[in-house]
Formats: sequence, structure tokens, C-alpha cells
Amino acid sequence: VAFAIKHPELKRILVCGKEVKGHRAGQALLALASNGMDLTGRIIGAASPNPIVTLCAQEVDTFRRQVQMIDLIGTVDIGRIAQVLVT
Repeated sequence: VAFAIKHPELKRILVCGKEVKGHRAGQALLALASNGMDLTGRIIGAASPNPIVTLCAQEVDTFRRQVQMIDLIGTVDIGRIAQVLVT
């Protein structure tokens, strides 16, 4: 998130590959982009066991406005990923 904010030219993030069991970091990132966080820093809608971020609300809002997320969690086929990138 901090990298994206510092690089406003970054407009899309493609989340792909195998999800890490237990942590579900990809799903948490998608939830953050879609739903934001609550007042305690918990990512709304995240399925991970401890989805807490140490970001201020303004950083999360900037991230959510700036970046389009592309959900390909579970996709490992490089051809399929490449198709999405060129569209």
C-alpha cells in the first residue's frame, strides 16, 4: 500500500498465484481495496485470522481511489495472466 501511494503511476495490481493458507494475504489485500478498514485498523471483510493494518485512514483512502485491483487468486497459468495484462 505504501509503495502504491508513493508511486501514483501505479494504477493496477493483479493478485494471482496460489493463496497462502491461513494468512490469505491476497484476499486481505482485495478486501482492503474493496472495503477499507474499520477504526481499529481491521480490514473489513478479510478472511485472514488477524487482518490488521498499521495505516492511517487517509493512506487507505488514497490507495482505494488510485489502484484498480484484478482478482486472479488461484491462477498460475502465465498465458491467462498475460491475457489479462494486455486488455
